[in-house]
Amino acid sequence: MEGPLFVRAVSYRVIVALAALALSACTGAHPPARSPTGATPDATAGPLATGVAPPARAEPAFCQSPPRRSDQFHARRVTARWRQVTPHSSTAWFSDGHVSADGTLWAVLHDDGETGEVQRLTDSTQERVPTPWPGKTLKLAMSGDRLWVLTGAGQSTYGIGSRQAGHWYSGPLELASDSVKVGVAVDGLGPWVMASNRTMRWNGHAWQQAPLPDYGDSLTGTAEAPWVLFDERARVPLAQWTGRAWRLVHVPRVKEKWIYLNAVAPTRHGEFWALGLVTWDEEDQDHEPLSRTRLLALRWNAGRWSCFFGPTDENGEARFTDAVQDGRGGLWALTYDNELWHLTEGRWTRERPPGMRGIEELAASEDGRHVYALGWAVWKLSR
Repeated sequence: MEGPLFVRAVSYRVIVALAALALSACTGAHPPARSPTGATPDATAGPLATGVAPPARAEPAFCQSPPRRSDQFHARRVTARWRQVTPHSSTAWFSDGHVSADGTLWAVLHDDGETGEVQRLTDSTQERVPTPWPGKTLKLAMSGDRLWVLTGAGQSTYGIGSRQAGHWYSGPLELASDSVKVGVAVDGLGPWVMASNRTMRWNGHAWQQAPLPDYGDSLTGTAEAPWVLFDERARVPLAQWTGRAWRLVHVPRVKEKWIYLNAVAPTRHGEFWALGLVTWDEEDQDHEPLSRTRLLALRWNAGRWSCFFGPTDENGEARFTDAVQDGRGGLWALTYDNELWHLTEGRWTRERPPGMRGIEELAASEDGRHVYALGWAVWKLSR
């Protein structure tokens, strides 16, 4: 079965360099950035895992797609509770947000040339955080008082560095031998960094590696309950960290349709929601293919899946693009058309703040108390 129109494109991949700085050093005046010396590498410890765990089967194996106009979310529209914290821009956008416990947002600001710089935002301030590596800043990772900055290196290795007392330390780690051929997707989540078919976790003192069962596309979930999403070429879309190793997690199939997932959000103990879309192709009267999609949310509780579908979008655009936990047993989700959906106590609501547009992702603190929406501007949820 050939892939749908929705995904017939090749994703861009990058090789990365990874640098880290102490967050405490970023709260005041910044010393001049300088090149890393590479004198002493960050510590590395024994492996976090040496293999992968057996995969989790999908129970049930199939979900029945309801009639075209059926809406199983019944999301009620409510008054928006989000406030804009940065002005809109037509040339620059925010991505890869990470939120510290006090509500500070760390993000990458890209200009129209796609060069990224690290930004620190609070309720009253926005400041640039200089790094010693010029070029594109691609992703961030964060743990305690440390922020790791992932930047494009264009090599077959990437470095790990930390800034202490104004001095940078770095040491490269080898990627898998075939990573350069297939390209590398990189991402960060809390103390986790993903590159190619490996992950690393900072244990507070050193990096530890754990292999993935496939080449990862992005990290999702939370620092304590991370998941990895694989791209459209993978046979299984998800991997879950069990506490000891990564394992593939199969999801139910939908007859003659494809499922694509964009985020996983933990809600309660043993309960997760995976959100994205279901898509298929139809033909018009001239036998030309047309893409159709539906919003899709999969609830995983105690090892069993439940499937929830939105109505068919005849334009083929409907999808959830991101999701984060709300810290209260629910979640926030972002749709393709910049609506913010909230699941709480089993009920869905939807809201659209006036003037909100160009939002690409959500970011939340580990406890879910602070939630941001990022894109051509930054918005924050008002509690």
